[in-house]
Amino acid sequence: MNNVPKLRFKEFKLNYNKNFLKYLCTIIGGGTPRTENNEFWNGTIEWFTPSEIGKSKYISSSDRKITELGLNKSSAKKLPKGSILLSTRATIGEASIALKECSTNQGFQSLVVNDNCESEYLFYLITQNKNKLLKYCTGSTFREISKRDIGKLEYYIASIEEQIKIATFLSTIDNKIELLSHKLELLKLYKRGFIRKSITELKLQCDIEKLLNITKKMFSGGTPKSTVTEYYNGKIPFLKISDMTSTNKYLRTCNKFITKIGLDNSSSKILPKGNLIYSMYATIGLTVVNKIDVALPQSVMGIILNENVNRDFIYYQLESMIEYVRNTFVETGTQGNINSSIVKNLELVIPNIDIQNDYSVKFNLMNEKINCVSNQLENLKLFKKGLLQKMFV
Repeated sequence: MNNVPKLRFKEFKLNYNKNFLKYLCTIIGGGTPRTENNEFWNGTIEWFTPSEIGKSKYISSSDRKITELGLNKSSAKKLPKGSILLSTRATIGEASIALKECSTNQGFQSLVVNDNCESEYLFYLITQNKNKLLKYCTGSTFREISKRDIGKLEYYIASIEEQIKIATFLSTIDNKIELLSHKLELLKLYKRGFIRKSITELKLQCDIEKLLNITKKMFSGGTPKSTVTEYYNGKIPFLKISDMTSTNKYLRTCNKFITKIGLDNSSSKILPKGNLIYSMYATIGLTVVNKIDVALPQSVMGIILNENVNRDFIYYQLESMIEYVRNTFVETGTQGNINSSIVKNLELVIPNIDIQNDYSVKFNLMNEKINCVSNQLENLKLFKKGLLQKMFV
């Protein structure tokens, strides 16, 4: 194996040195104060659990906090700013950098870097080589990796000057990703608010119609028996709810396909392309426009609208009603299904077709801007992923 990466800054020529992790940092475990003792909790010391780690590069505020007494009366340790919080139990290999002093529970072996290592560089190195951690996992019920085994991990390490250059460069990309993510969320919030405001204003001047009354046809489908192999792996796209959750407005492909005999021997039905699909099970209230002819299961409703109704106007209106539908028709604690009768009787604002067309243009422009920023974000993430694969040995 080469001990230099495929991609590096041209001013650096020296080979990388192989080193054990225990020589690059101090490894510190965590602990949990007794939960029944109120004196140990609701203090000022941040106290992290593995579920809070890995969602972002930096972390500063924990869901729960402990007191100095709780820290001293448990195996929790105070970690300095810049520590890498590394989850080593159950969820293995998730990491974040602490922006201030903190502590953790016992699901961590946190890393306090030495002078010969740069904290952000080590963060990128470890998260890029997560498989190294997984090789040392033990346990059947709860997988974990010990402090001793963490210390035995070996990495090829750049000089401190090159570490700083790499970390600074990758951090610049991370900052751009964060800015784009923030921009994307703001655009989504603005679009949601604008659509709701528009619909509310239209309610004062337009008729309200049930969804059933503005459609040519509405139907759900069915699923061919999964035990009959000749029903599957055909050429007919067969919808799953997961196909809807992984798309934005337009359904262009499905992950599962059925045969003609599978379609004929089930209650599944084909929805021609260019119509609406509405989810009734699991992730309730999602709406997509199918760009392909697709066979429907029983978990969704296919909606073919009348000619005098703008499909996109109805799409955005249904999209804006997701929270209302879930809060109104789904009982807390249930699996989360609604029936076709509820969908058919959803009440929508139906202005004349010219107004529908006008608002659809406005809504679509917002959606296109969101898609543009979303694509930029995904491309930047892919770019970063490619760099990480080439900049570390």
